[in-house]
Amino acid sequence: YFKYLSAVFGSDMITSVYSASTTGRRNGGMAVVAPVWNIIYSLGFLMGIGGSVIFSRKRGSEKCDGSENQYFTSAVIGAVILSILAWIGAICFERPILTFFEADGSSIVRTYALSFLLLPFNIFSTYYFQAIMKPKAAFVVSVARGLVISGILIMVLPALVNADAIWFAMPVTELLVMLYAASMIRKYTRALPGGTTYADTRH
Repeated sequence: YFKYLSAVFGSDMITSVYSASTTGRRNGGMAVVAPVWNIIYSLGFLMGIGGSVIFSRKRGSEKCDGSENQYFTSAVIGAVILSILAWIGAICFERPILTFFEADGSSIVRTYALSFLLLPFNIFSTYYFQAIMKPKAAFVVSVARGLVISGILIMVLPALVNADAIWFAMPVTELLVMLYAASMIRKYTRALPGGTTYADTRH
């Protein structure tokens, strides 16, 4: 219980870090994109939770024939498609959206929003690791995003570069976590009985 609790706790901590780094008095205007972020975050949960539940149910059944890998692939592709659509919508309707939420002419949003491209995959990976009984990997992804890497970059980037560099903290964090999560997904999926990855099915 506590193994899974730690993974979920680390995942939820990301919300607090995002809020703390974007809603200060000097940069309070960034908070206007919180509703947009919540929508994209929910899309990641939609595919991550749904895909992991179906995958784990098929994997744990007596009729496990390897077809459950199709659900994993579908969830990843779905997350990518939804993130692309959300990104296109944010680009095409950027000004009306930000104006609606009372943003000024700064709202850094272009830099900060780069993290949204990788966010769905990283969320999905957390639930995928839990579904295949790899809570340690889920914990690493959650805590790295929510506290360790993001926290270090938030403190270091402004000191090494300038104050505006803080907005690169989350995009860089999501990129580093994505590289780790992708490598672990490939490793653990291959180790499963009859396990294969999407890349393997192309050969």
